[in-house]
Amino acid sequence: MRYLPISLNLDKKQVLFAGGDKDASAKVRLLAKTKAYITVLAPSLNADLQHYHQQGRITWHEASINTENLMPLLQDCTLFYAATGDKKLDAELARCAQSHAKLINAVDQQQCSDFITPALVNHSPLTIAISTEGAAPVLARILKAKIESLLPKHIGRLAKLAGNLRPAVDTHLQHGQKRHFWQWFFTQNIHHGKTAPVNAEKLLQDFKQSANTKGGFYYLPLENIADKNALAKLRDADKIYYHDDDTNPHPDLPELIDMARREAEFFPHQLPCIDAIKQVQKHGHRLLVLAPYKHLVHLMNLSEQAKLPLHYQGKNTQFTLTINDEAQLQLLNWTMLKTSNHMVEIHLPRHLFPQLQAKLLQYDINIPLYIIADNQLSASKSVTCHHAPANAQAILLDCTQNQHQQSHHASKFSQEFAHAQNCR
Repeated sequence: MRYLPISLNLDKKQVLFAGGDKDASAKVRLLAKTKAYITVLAPSLNADLQHYHQQGRITWHEASINTENLMPLLQDCTLFYAATGDKKLDAELARCAQSHAKLINAVDQQQCSDFITPALVNHSPLTIAISTEGAAPVLARILKAKIESLLPKHIGRLAKLAGNLRPAVDTHLQHGQKRHFWQWFFTQNIHHGKTAPVNAEKLLQDFKQSANTKGGFYYLPLENIADKNALAKLRDADKIYYHDDDTNPHPDLPELIDMARREAEFFPHQLPCIDAIKQVQKHGHRLLVLAPYKHLVHLMNLSEQAKLPLHYQGKNTQFTLTINDEAQLQLLNWTMLKTSNHMVEIHLPRHLFPQLQAKLLQYDINIPLYIIADNQLSASKSVTCHHAPANAQAILLDCTQNQHQQSHHASKFSQEFAHAQNCR
């Protein structure tokens, strides 16, 4: 990234333009929406700039555009635009201004500029800047139009309403709760156009009674980071633990981490400990773990010890769970299996199978599920789990056979598994 997007406070700041034609007026039209003091150096003004001058919005310094006339005007200048339409002259003026103006822009000449002006979606106080760093300005304009079409017309008024509510929110909520409040507030109102004044006390009471004040423990497997719905949790997380495979690191992990909130706490090459999980619910934090599937059982054990459900993020995936005892089995009532549609292969002792069937029925688990009891694959029969919901596609592969039969039916199982996944 060559250019850092920032928002400048231009209230009562001096902005100087060299040029009185279309290059200058395109920029003045944007700057006139701020409270900056705008001066234009030019021998004449086009109709657009004449309009701003007649309104008193800009100060016109009527003179030839040269370095001699420019120098006195650069005093206390925050932004300077060289916008004469003559590239050679603009470059000369930009060089002249280097030691005086704080930030300089020569129109369409990045090599002479400290900054470039992005395409803006303006619903003040909400503004969205779109920049291609000068590489594809037409693409930026296309994206601007697309974003405009997606935003509700009242979005600016809603942002102003939020600004009016901030003092009450800052007074009554702790730092960790504020962001969750605003997420809850905008989710409730962004599509409904409710921008009239509201009772802040009643609003805060409604929030505290909602589920948004509670913490959460989330897991996103690195094998499935392309899932867009799962990435929403990444942007919402307060604490992010990420642990990659040292021998085969995931190439997209650095880019994925960049999508998270900059204010989040990051724990590179770590998995959370039990104390970290317990703190999640106490402080209303949202903790996300990014790690390969092989760490899932460990995270399930942490979830059990902390008595905090582990929410599995991601869809259309396949992995294996090994259940060794009844305590681990109890975690299968967990949101992971309730809300996902991944392919799951469960290995567990034979005596736990009735309890698993009961859980599938109790929680109406709706996923493609294969269960192997005692790790035995064989062919005497493949029995449908009649006590599980019909749509769970749960198959018990049972009975013991000789080695040849086991090998044959292991292959058959793999084929069935692949076919079921393709049918999804």
